[in-house]
Amino acid sequence: MAIKLTARAQVTSKGQVTIPKAIRTTLDISEGDQVTFEVEQDEVTIHKTPNFADLSGILKPDHDHENVDFETARATAWSTRVDQLKNSQA
Repeated sequence: MAIKLTARAQVTSKGQVTIPKAIRTTLDISEGDQVTFEVEQDEVTIHKTPNFADLSGILKPDHDHENVDFETARATAWSTRVDQLKNSQA
């Protein structure tokens, strides 16, 4: 079920707005977090901007790159490319 929450805030002379506590709580926005504003015609939507540090590790790599040294990776890449070129000319 989607949450619908409406709140009002006043714009200061510097163009600042305090995000009401109910919205900060709902979106889990804390001091230092970033938010994104989207404008579509005469409406503004605010989103909590994902912290990419929090996202690290959620995707699992296809290969175990940590145990491959640079020289081996480079040699493998060159070998693969040479094979591709040979096959494309045949």
